[in-house]
Amino acid sequence: MKEPLRAFISHKTGTHGNAARVLANILRGVSDEEKLKIFVSPELGAGTTWSEEIHEELKHTDILIVLYLAESENVKMGWCDYEAGFFAGVTTVAEKHNAIIIPVVREGATAQGPLSRYNIIQVNKDGINNLLRTIFDFGDEDKKVKPELFHIKNKDTLERLTNEIIGSLKALMRDTISPRLWITITDELLKKIGEEKNITTEELSSVHLKGESEALRDFGIGPKEGTDYGTFYKDSKYKRSIDYFVPHLLNAIKNIINEKYDDIFLPPVRVTDSGFARTLVPAYIERLPESKTRFEFFVYKPIPSFDAKNLSAFDYLFNLFVLGWRFRWLIINTTLSDLLNKENYLKKKAGEEEIRKELKTVEDRITLVLLDSLNRSIDYPRKIKKIIRNFISDDESFKKFNEIVDVPDGLWAQYSEQIFSGIRKNDLSAVIEGLKKLIPLNKQIISISLNCLLQATDKLEVDATKI
Repeated sequence: MKEPLRAFISHKTGTHGNAARVLANILRGVSDEEKLKIFVSPELGAGTTWSEEIHEELKHTDILIVLYLAESENVKMGWCDYEAGFFAGVTTVAEKHNAIIIPVVREGATAQGPLSRYNIIQVNKDGINNLLRTIFDFGDEDKKVKPELFHIKNKDTLERLTNEIIGSLKALMRDTISPRLWITITDELLKKIGEEKNITTEELSSVHLKGESEALRDFGIGPKEGTDYGTFYKDSKYKRSIDYFVPHLLNAIKNIINEKYDDIFLPPVRVTDSGFARTLVPAYIERLPESKTRFEFFVYKPIPSFDAKNLSAFDYLFNLFVLGWRFRWLIINTTLSDLLNKENYLKKKAGEEEIRKELKTVEDRITLVLLDSLNRSIDYPRKIKKIIRNFISDDESFKKFNEIVDVPDGLWAQYSEQIFSGIRKNDLSAVIEGLKKLIPLNKQIISISLNCLLQATDKLEVDATKI
């Protein structure tokens, strides 16, 4: 059997991996692996000796396609330049005279550095047509993949294929709409995350964080080349917020590697002096040398209710009411109801592990509300009590509110500790009892914050008459 034509798609790591995979899949759809074999590094499996496999593949490659789709022509191509140099060297030694290097660039752009001496292909109709002809009507007669693609009778097929590639590449080479943050994890740690094993502080500290300038600024990460998580956490002013957020991040990464994409959820987190929460959106995953995997996230600012750095008294009242209501429907109406419906089954038939999973769900949901409270700046009881006092004249109501929110001896803190203690001890009854005790407290917080909002509304009306 004849050897297939081998094409290697090189790309800038963390930038055009998606474009490389899409292009590979489109080209594969035209032929089969018996005639055309395409190599794309993001498809390397976990545990692969990354650099060795790339070097071995380049030795047998016929066409090296370099995706040079950067937003700027002056971008450093790094490993792509190395791959091109290595490929040129081994093909010269092996006297593979038909071997070709093809830089693929934006329309109107040029390649820089070592790649500038090769004939470029621009992402337009003529350029992509040339790329397809180079691949499917290769110069070596023994490795022609599908020359009939260029017969007049296949004109429509060729045009459709050309337009599909152009559309896909243009969509994936647009200027980045959001700054990116990269999280690099060793394969050893990644395996533990996927298997839901306990992660030590030391292991977590080794995770590497890197981002584009705005992402670095947004997440307080620096210097530009990145930092390890241990240093980032040590320097952060928002340790409590990060403590609540990281379990969700690890769970998202676990679901990404286990391909449970419908279960990826990352709540906004406030980690900078800007006051705004930031949301991470999973964008891309890529294998790296030295048995590491890098996760790319877009970093963007969700539309906040208010600027958390400049909250007015009215904003605090609104956020307090929203949090009270969110706790009502997410924790009491949903979580507690679920536990009560399953209580008999869990106590009589379920094992310890099943109960533990149910209580983990309770903990995760409460953590979401706690994280939301931090992002809304409702983590300063003294500030909240002062504002409530300005809008409520009933001493008895204020006394009740103070008894609830006082730190560390308030009723909310006491009953919450009962719940978390129950979760730690896998005590279903203690958790249910603690959640029941929070029901009247939650109702009072909602009632008091709503009444204060109404008082604030009256005040605004009075103030408006003075303008």
